[in-house]
Amino acid sequence: MVAALNAAMKSNKFINACLKLNEEMKKMGVLALQIKVLRQMVDYFDNQVSRLLSRS
Repeated sequence: MVAALNAAMKSNKFINACLKLNEEMKKMGVLALQIKVLRQMVDYFDNQVSRLLSRS
């Protein structure tokens, strides 16, 4: 009986930790999207500068 209660408590802690991690990872998705957009902007400006420098 005690072993079953301990197992249930540990399982509950594990599930709660997984839920918390899931919430934290959602923030990482937003950050990844922001980094992707920033990278696209940097690439665009790099291409524009390279194009302008090749003209002169």
